[in-house]
Amino acid sequence: MTPHMHRRRALFAFVLLLCVPRAGAQQPAAAPEDPRVAEFKKLAAQLVERRRAGVDESEDMQEKTVKLVDALVLEQLNRPGPRDLAAINQHLAATLARPGAIGESYELVRLGATANGKVHFALVVNFSISGPSAIRYYPPSAQGYRLEGRIDRWEFPDYFDEYAELLPVSASDIIFVAVNGRTDELRTGTFSAWHFADGRFTAVWTTDILERSSYEMRSDGFHLSYCSQNDEQDPRLCRRIMNDRYQWDGFTWRRAEHQESDAPKPPPPAPGRKPPLQFK
Repeated sequence: MTPHMHRRRALFAFVLLLCVPRAGAQQPAAAPEDPRVAEFKKLAAQLVERRRAGVDESEDMQEKTVKLVDALVLEQLNRPGPRDLAAINQHLAATLARPGAIGESYELVRLGATANGKVHFALVVNFSISGPSAIRYYPPSAQGYRLEGRIDRWEFPDYFDEYAELLPVSASDIIFVAVNGRTDELRTGTFSAWHFADGRFTAVWTTDILERSSYEMRSDGFHLSYCSQNDEQDPRLCRRIMNDRYQWDGFTWRRAEHQESDAPKPPPPAPGRKPPLQFK
């Protein structure tokens, strides 16, 4: 072995020695999980399991669970400095999500109204794809952000608390559309517009369960399409589509457009082939 190779081996051994922890040396310990997070995950799993099993659900249990999320969100909102909504939502997803929980989500949404330059927020809580879900409202105040209102089936018995999404309405008031229901190919759900005034929420518009529905919030209002007439011979087919557009005029939620259209017809099958099943 050449002197050059001896020097390389000695240098390599020295580097390895530096990398090996010395006896008694303390290694940085992993940060312990917030006990509130551990408690939340345990209670959330119980809520979902009770819903799946059809067991009677408890308002006290659900409210205790969601209040743990309230505390974590309000800590983020009341920190000094600008509020990074994307960072907060990433933190909630990384902290609260349970492995294997399908459809679980916790999304903080910026509402359209502001007061003295401060933004209002709402949190959409989905414990699973089939519920329960809840909406929490956090307005600003002189003392910081706080919980001021809630929408769930305990506060509003007619609230359909399956999987929820929230769409803010561009207005000077606190108003948004809540979408609840299935997210599969049938797209079957309910829609409601909620207005906050005088310290409480009011549902200013609600629908029945609408089949094959789609929706979009645009600058000119809330657009909603759904199947208004199924085929009598084959319920999987839709014969007529309804297209509506809604607006908030500052006082009422009104339907600005109401039009029907024929559902698109499937193309004829290729010669020698059976037509595929139609689900729209």
